Amino acid sequence: MARASGPMPPVMSVPVTVASVVKLALGRVRLQDSWSEHLDKKLRAAIQKWVSIVLEDPLTFDVGRRCAAASCQDSAVSQGLLHTFSGKAAGTLHNRAGPLLRFLAWAKKRRLQPLPLREKDVYEFLLDLEDSSAPSFGKALMSSLAFCKFVLGAESFSDSLCSGRLTGLARASFLKKRKRRQKPPLTVAMVKRLERLVVDESDNDVDRLCAGFFLLCIYLRARYSDGQALMNLVLDEPDSFMGPLAGYFQGETSRTKTSFSLERKTALLPMVGPLCGVASVPWFRTWMSLREDLAIPEGEDFPLLPSRGQEGGWSGVPPTATVAAGWLRGILSARGFPEASKLGTHSCKATTLSWMSKYGVDALHRRILGYHKAPQDEMMHIYGRDNVAPALRSLEYVLADIRIGKFLPDTTRSGYFPTDPEREPGPEFNDEPSASEASLDEEDNVQDLRAEEAAADEIIPPWAELSVGDPDAHVYIRHITSRKLHRLADEGRNRLRCGKRCSKKFERLAERPRFMADMYQNCFK
Repeated sequence: MARASGPMPPVMSVPVTVASVVKLALGRVRLQDSWSEHLDKKLRAAIQKWVSIVLEDPLTFDVGRRCAAASCQDSAVSQGLLHTFSGKAAGTLHNRAGPLLRFLAWAKKRRLQPLPLREKDVYEFLLDLEDSSAPSFGKALMSSLAFCKFVLGAESFSDSLCSGRLTGLARASFLKKRKRRQKPPLTVAMVKRLERLVVDESDNDVDRLCAGFFLLCIYLRARYSDGQALMNLVLDEPDSFMGPLAGYFQGETSRTKTSFSLERKTALLPMVGPLCGVASVPWFRTWMSLREDLAIPEGEDFPLLPSRGQEGGWSGVPPTATVAAGWLRGILSARGFPEASKLGTHSCKATTLSWMSKYGVDALHRRILGYHKAPQDEMMHIYGRDNVAPALRSLEYVLADIRIGKFLPDTTRSGYFPTDPEREPGPEFNDEPSASEASLDEEDNVQDLRAEEAAADEIIPPWAELSVGDPDAHVYIRHITSRKLHRLADEGRNRLRCGKRCSKKFERLAERPRFMADMYQNCFK
């Protein structure tokens, strides 16, 4: 084909925004499930894994012993496990089952009896996998053994848990793990830009919606998962006029990672933040109005930041932490912050807590605002009516000094307080990463995930999360990182049924999986 002569027209550089990502990547997706239905599917798949583990030797486990006389043992064990695991997160159940499935598959290949558990078999298993699995696998296996003993009453696991050579081997492997780099907090300039983006009605509405959600996590010191579960958002303003940004905004969350006791799991955690941020603009009020304009669904069955549906509706399933982190980086990178490439969703929670630490705020106040408490604080938290009030005032003092340039948290330690150089800064901030984002800091464990999927296919009877007509007539594809199961749509092998292009992010499976969980719904309609 002949090419046209003459000078080439200039190529315009179009910034990649969250709006464009949503339009291209999520615009073809229309998920019908509510959030609760999505979580229920994950739970059913996890129960199926544990039923297969228990039925390997029912007498090893308390629930198996109690169901031994049942006429339909599979059904009885399934129901018993559902009650045993009441209050446990589906993700935790999957994580604990994975290493055990791999051990069962390994033992069967060697014609060993895997259960009741023998320490020497577990030791040989870890030795075999020492060089081919992630450094954290041994630690994950030991956590699974402890889970079986203390939750499922598997007493034969006690010997392995007490084994010095087993715990030592798991520890030695873990020490080979890549040193964790904490996600950095956002800078003051980044937070100001997000606030101004939300109130800029000329900018893209989807970008503004996402920016407001990230600001909510910043000022509420919320993990991504806690922010998604927020509901009952309200304004708390003083009766007398004290300025347009005086007061607070607050909400309640139920799916919080720090809820361990039964009482805390059944209580809503209140989260409160100041209305006046670092840019002194009414971002929260504007964001709430934007949510109404965009008809964002509300309620316990909907996340605070939903995915966008194909026909302009909103999905009941939230974007993953990985996707949301990409949105945060995309918003800021497109607006002049290339250093945003290091950010993650946990950066939002860390931001104001980091500022308070550098400012020298009392550790108790920082702990309260981070929704943590020390054992000695128990009675205070039970009887205190509004224990967050003094800590919240400390945060407001920090924000006020940032606004007037008296405190500069993004400089070196010697420059935090330019008008008071003799002032001693606080310690460097150190916080644990969010579980929802821990995988972002892990080694590339795709090989481990493949091994776990292969073990599930060997141990678990055929099972599918969604009904599939003539399942053997399809070519199955997995996303390399999310491990979502898709299927091809055309003979050209370059397009998936959901409309996505079959790129290098996907891998073709040699055969249909026997255990079909994490099925991408739009590919199996």
